[in-house]
Amino acid sequence: MNAKEKQLEFIKSYLKPTLKNLEYKTSGQTWWKDKGDFYTLINLQNFSWNTKDRVNFLLQYSNSSKIRNERCYQKASNI
Repeated sequence: MNAKEKQLEFIKSYLKPTLKNLEYKTSGQTWWKDKGDFYTLINLQNFSWNTKDRVNFLLQYSNSSKIRNERCYQKASNI
């Protein structure tokens, strides 16, 4: 099994089920959880220099305000 296959297996067999059990919703390699006034976001980012035999990635964790996102969306809709 090469590095890319190991990463995909890790995502499929461990990361997605674990985050699902913690009530995160998912789309692709992004997971989010509604926390009331904000969202908790987790995003898996692969690097462009990855090869099938060497994989580097970043798990980015952040919180995002619902109010801020709604205002940004309203502004973008008015453009």
